[in-house]
Formats: sequence, C-alpha cells, structure tokens
Amino acid sequence: MAKYDWALKGRYLLKGIEDLKIQGEDEELFPELFGYCDAIDLGEAIKAAKKIPEKKLTPLSSKDDLDNPDFNFIPDFFILNDFLAHTIYEEGILYMANKFLEKNYADNELEWFEVDEEHLEENGLDLNVFDEPMSFSYIDAIIYADGEPVEFDDILEYYGNFKKHHLDLDNFYWMGKSFVSRHNAGVRTPYGLN
Repeated sequence: MAKYDWALKGRYLLKGIEDLKIQGEDEELFPELFGYCDAIDLGEAIKAAKKIPEKKLTPLSSKDDLDNPDFNFIPDFFILNDFLAHTIYEEGILYMANKFLEKNYADNELEWFEVDEEHLEENGLDLNVFDEPMSFSYIDAIIYADGEPVEFDDILEYYGNFKKHHLDLDNFYWMGKSFVSRHNAGVRTPYGLN
C-alpha cells in the first residue's frame, strides 16, 4: 500500500529504482523515497509494475506514438536534498562567458558548446546579444516526486554548483525538449510541458 498519494507506480517506479541502484543509493531507503510504507508494499508495487504490458500498436495508436519522444518521455530519478527528484520534460539553455567556464568549471560534466551565429539565430537571439565569447549547455528542469518545485539555485547546484553571477540569466528560459513540442501546439505530450 502506498504511504503517499504521489507514490511512484508503473514504469516510473521501475525506472526510479533502476536509476537509484545505478547511483549506489541505499536500498533500505527505497520504500520511503518512493512513497511506500515498507519494503513489502514496495515489492508489491514492483510486481504490479512488471505486469504492465509493453506499448503496442492498436487501432487508436500509431507507430508515430510509439516512436515519439514527446509522448514517451520517462524521467531520470535521483536524490536531491534527501528527497526523490526527477527531471521533467523541459530543458533550459545556460549561457556562460568562456572566461568563467575555463576558470571555474573546467571539470564540469555538462557538455558545453561555443555560441555561434547559427545558435543565436535558431534561438531567436540578436546577433549582438553577447559582448564577449560565450558557451552554452542544456540542463533539465527538475521537480520533487511529491510535485513540489525544486528551487532554481538547487538545480544550478545539482548540475555543477554554478554561481548565478557566472551565468547570463537574462537569456535563460525553460522550453520543451523537442522541436515538435516547441513548434507545434497540437501535439500530445506528457505532464511537465505547457
């Protein structure tokens, strides 16, 4: 039996357990982290989740639905501030001056790219928006499993302990992850995308 109404179920539960095991988290904490009373209740939820059939084509679904990342998004799970958190179907573009990136974040695990004219045009930015060489990287939006928002400062800390004064936040915004979700308002998409 779930302890909380937000308890993870189905494929989300299986993915969450897999992610936390890979990260080496203590499995004794899993029942509480995933919203269950105890290990027995969590075990029952896992058994039920494993019985869910794989998605198949039906008269009401198409191959496009099965292959559509907008519709089939499964988040990444991890522990943040001692609570279960996960990515949602939005990402943001961080901009940072190369001088800060090289000096303070050389060992950061995010992949960084040089800001060029093509990137600026694709993202609707003025060609003269930056007055020094810049780089950009993508970060996923994060929410706690119980639905509470994660503070932006905590998101920045999770992705590399970024300091706000090293970032150009004037040009930061959250957006859906795919071209389709950004440019076609009629597409069916999962929660987390406005």
